[in-house]
Amino acid sequence: MAKMSKVLIQAYGKSVLLGIRTLDEKDVTDECKLVPTIYQEAVIKWITEYSETRLGDMI
Repeated sequence: MAKMSKVLIQAYGKSVLLGIRTLDEKDVTDECKLVPTIYQEAVIKWITEYSETRLGDMI
C-alpha cells in the first residue's frame, strides 16, 4: 500500500466539509466528486478528529 499524503487527506477532508467532494458514490454529481477510495478511510478519520477538535474549541 502506498503512503498517503497527510496534505491530501486534509485537503480531501476539507473539500468534503465544503460539499466539493463526497464519500458516498450515490452523492456524486458534476459539481461533487468522489474522494478516491484509497483515501476514504483516512478522510473519515480526519473529519472525525477535526470535528472533535473544533467542537472542543467551541465549548
